[in-house]
Amino acid sequence: MCGRFEIDPDIFDLKILTGKTGLSLQYKTGEIFPCDTAPVLQGNGQIAFGASMIWGFPKWDGKGVIFNARSETAHEKPMFRFPLKQHRVAVPTTGFYEWKTGNSRKKSKYLFTHPSENILWLAGIAAPFGHKWHFTILTTGANDSMAPYHSRMPVLLQQNELDEWINGKDFSCLLERTPHRLSAREILS
Repeated sequence: MCGRFEIDPDIFDLKILTGKTGLSLQYKTGEIFPCDTAPVLQGNGQIAFGASMIWGFPKWDGKGVIFNARSETAHEKPMFRFPLKQHRVAVPTTGFYEWKTGNSRKKSKYLFTHPSENILWLAGIAAPFGHKWHFTILTTGANDSMAPYHSRMPVLLQQNELDEWINGKDFSCLLERTPHRLSAREILS
């Protein structure tokens, strides 16, 4: 599960989305919540480019958003089937948050980051709702570094897998593997 992620403006550089300077995308930094606007890397079948999108697909009843989708069943669900086939995105983050309930029933907040890279890439899918584009993050079963905190985690992409995920035809193998290990740090309030 991924209910919040982080974009640390001291680490995140927009050039990772564009390879260029001067492009202006509007997005929030700091702790990102569902319904916030965030940067994504999307494609057109040939090239990848940066965009700003709203996190979460609006629910059909208008009450809330769906901000995660199970990668194992996304191809079966009407809401996710076409976006998975045609509109895959990569969400750059400096980490994502998860909570763990301890013995005292107190929840502790943890930030999960890549152990050796500044940017953690999350696999997502996108779709237009009205006149705005929205994205949701794909999840998979937790690996051994995540399992003590939650049974699910985002599908993680390596930098060299981004083009295949966004523009490739044979992307399913990226959904079927165990994600790499993460580093966890408790966030003290």
